[in-house]
Parts: sequence; structure tokens; C-alpha cells
Amino acid sequence: MFSRSIIAGVSFSIGVFYLASQAYAAPVVTIGAGTAVTTVDRSATFDTLSIGTDLSSYTEDGLSITAPATGYYFYNAFGDGPLGPEATFGPFFYASGGVDASFTITTVDSKKIDGLELNIGTGFDGAEVGTPIPVAYVFLNGGVVAASGTINAIAGDILGFSDTSGFDTLLLGAYDDTDDATVALADNLASDYQAAAIDNVKVELAGPQGATGLPAPGALTLLGFGVAGLAIVRRSKLNQANISQLLPV
Repeated sequence: MFSRSIIAGVSFSIGVFYLASQAYAAPVVTIGAGTAVTTVDRSATFDTLSIGTDLSSYTEDGLSITAPATGYYFYNAFGDGPLGPEATFGPFFYASGGVDASFTITTVDSKKIDGLELNIGTGFDGAEVGTPIPVAYVFLNGGVVAASGTINAIAGDILGFSDTSGFDTLLLGAYDDTDDATVALADNLASDYQAAAIDNVKVELAGPQGATGLPAPGALTLLGFGVAGLAIVRRSKLNQANISQLLPV
């Protein structure tokens, strides 16, 4: 049988490893439904948007989705395939004529996000024939960049953005080519021209406490095992010390 000290050490190691993996989890970008969101806590379909709507302060279902522009939508932003017709995707969130800034997605009550999914489209030519869309993104957490990068997608694709440690803001833009997307990252998408179109935004909030920063129950359980294990080790060592003091020299 394993000794109590070995069992305690393993329990403690598992608890520490779990917490460490949660603390240093990296943001992930994926393509496909269900790759970033398993439970939809909030969503935005933009069904009430109309041409000319001010997008600088748009909110829906506890989400703030903004751009310094007015709204517009058109048939082929999401391609001419089964996902393309306006009957499926319109109205949607698109800045009329494009915009020299990113789209900003966050929660109105500052709750952190665990996962976010959306359909991506573009106002640039080529969406209707399946030309890849260079998308640039920035994860922000407390105003600090947690991750950034680019990904190529096809009009109508579902992009997923997730981080098990939670993030509070996503900046997003769709660019004419990969070089433009890379250049835009230099200032975190603040001022470069982009023409993204998005629809069907789904958000899963971070953690069972709605982003209070409390550890998940599994982490607390594992850590509890570890602490209990350390107590067993300490008690075992004390008992051994007491026994050795009683033995004759």
C-alpha cells in the first residue's frame, strides 16, 4: 500500500497543478459552433438594428457591442451560400462604409467572459465567393492586453474566443488582407480601417459566480485535499519524532 505521505504529496501536487493551470490558461481562438461557448448566458442578434442606427452605444441582453459609426447591412456580407441571405443574417452589426477602429464587445456590468462566439462576415469584396477574411483580435483583461493575433475565416464562419481565466473585453476587426490585419495589431486595432460584419453573438460568463474571481469548486476541492494531505504528513512526522524520543539510546 502507498504510504500516507505519498498519497498526501500526490493530492497536494494535483491541487497546485490544477490551480496553476487555471491561473496561466491562455486565450484560445477557434472556428465552429460550440468550440468556445457551451452555455449561453447572454446573446445579441441585432434584430432591432436598422440602417443609420448609432453603433457607438449599442447594447443588447447585457452586452455592449460598439463602434464609432452608424449601422448598415447588405446581402453578401456573409456570402451567397446557405448562411448568406439577409433573411438569415440581417439585420446584423456592420459599420456603414467601414470604420477606422475595432468593434468592442464587453458586458455592461463588467462581468468577465469565459467564451464568446459570433458569425463573421466582411464588407470587402470576396465574401460572396469564399475568399478568406483576415480577422484581427485583441483580448483585454482589466485594460491590459492578454492576447492578440489574426485568424483567417470564411464569411459565415462561427469564430470562438475563450479564456478559462476570463476576459472582460474583445476587440475585433476584419481587414482587406493579412498585412493590414498585422499592421492594425500594432496599436491594438485603434485606428486602422476595417469592415467586419458580425451576427449572433453568444457569451458564456466566466465561472459559476459570474466572474467574482472565486476559484471553481473543483479547484477548492483539490486544494482542500492537498492541505489535508500536508496536515497528515506533518502529524506523521511529529508522531515519528515523539516515538524516537521514547526509544533507548
